[in-house]
Amino acid sequence: MELIGFGVDIGGTMLKAALITRSGLVLALRRLETPAQASPGQVASLLVSTVQALMEDTHVTVNDLAGVGISMAAFITADGLVMATAHLSELWV
Repeated sequence: MELIGFGVDIGGTMLKAALITRSGLVLALRRLETPAQASPGQVASLLVSTVQALMEDTHVTVNDLAGVGISMAAFITADGLVMATAHLSELWV
């Protein structure tokens, strides 16, 4: 099986998630509204349910994943500290 990665973009208005092969073939894609002023817990729950749905749709298991990439609309320090976010709850900071 070709290497598969899972990519997520946590935006202030949309959460996008996809399973993609190393060659760039999109196996599954979901776009969902990010709840306004969403807390980290709300986004984590949405992310987990979205990942589960994508994996169920494509019959991909955790063992099939070669990597995960996450992007976020935020200012993050080199130490991983979130300094500011776009449209997400202040609980992220």
